[in-house]
Amino acid sequence: MIAARGGSGEKVELYQGGNKKLETAAGGVCVCGGATIAGSISAQGYCSTLSGNTIIGTDALSQDLSGSCNVAIGYNAAVRGVSAVNTVAIGACALYNSYGGEGFNSAQTAIGACALLKNTTGRLNTAVGWIAMCDNTTG
Repeated sequence: MIAARGGSGEKVELYQGGNKKLETAAGGVCVCGGATIAGSISAQGYCSTLSGNTIIGTDALSQDLSGSCNVAIGYNAAVRGVSAVNTVAIGACALYNSYGGEGFNSAQTAIGACALLKNTTGRLNTAVGWIAMCDNTTG
């Protein structure tokens, strides 16, 4: 049985089998648990962090401390993008070790699993393909 709780002007909670599955919030909707979506997802204006980072994927850009304007898509993409700026990492572990540097415009592009994997402080590199430029560190 599915039950909904809430009232006029209040949040609404949706329960299944006594477990909360969905609730409304002032800023939108909270899904409590996993979600499976068949079809496409579209979002405009709300896909990025306050510092302009776009992150999709488990642990993508998870150790970012001060970087901005980065795109990390995929499992562990740009996971260590500590202060990287203007990087694009698409694929599992792409740009995994990219640290950038304070005020450092690293402008890296890595597309493909493990592309630029070991890159730490290199800049202006483009790597496309599986393990492309994997061992590059500072160039």
